[in-house]
Amino acid sequence: MYIFYKEKICLTLLGCLTKEVRIAIITPIDSAFRKLKLFLHAEDERISCFFKNSFFYTINGTKGIIVHIPQGRCSQDVMYVFEGIQVVFFGYAGSLNKEVDIGAILEVKMAIESSINQFILNSISDFRQVKVGYSPCMLGDIAVEYRKLASMLGCDIVEMEIVACARAAIKTNNMFSAFVVVSDIPEVEDFWNLNNKVRSVFKKGKDKLIDYIVDYIKEK
Repeated sequence: MYIFYKEKICLTLLGCLTKEVRIAIITPIDSAFRKLKLFLHAEDERISCFFKNSFFYTINGTKGIIVHIPQGRCSQDVMYVFEGIQVVFFGYAGSLNKEVDIGAILEVKMAIESSINQFILNSISDFRQVKVGYSPCMLGDIAVEYRKLASMLGCDIVEMEIVACARAAIKTNNMFSAFVVVSDIPEVEDFWNLNNKVRSVFKKGKDKLIDYIVDYIKEK
């Protein structure tokens, strides 16, 4: 019960601080958060205070926030802090489509949880558009079952946060966009065991996507 109220208090406090925010970038990726912090010159950083970490920035008169969110479904909590703004997600995903290789930069056009629960996202780029499915984890028997379901539903990729965030975005009237870099091909190429050549391709994709997000923010 204590944890529940503590989380509610944190969300309320962050909500008060973000009244003037017009764009939020959210990511569970440590390295992406650090690079965005470097490139955007953090004005007001909140360490281990709201979610993992977060910082504010102002560019061309527009106030924004970068939030380092936790992995999994709990990432959706950040959506309830905002209302009616642009929220952009950056993450990694596993490919279920043989035409989508490691290092590919993708924008999610639809998040699919089931044949009934399917959510259309806000498109803001010219990157390849894909459908994403949900998995609570990336390894083990449970992950295999969720990947099978995602494939059956026509998903190109699978990951742990986007579906939950997309559902919450609808409830909060936020314009939600999501980008991923393909980090692995389940049961074919394991992210933790990529050879140097493939890992280099993955890193180039990640760096290019971070550059795109920074440019997008500056243009806003």
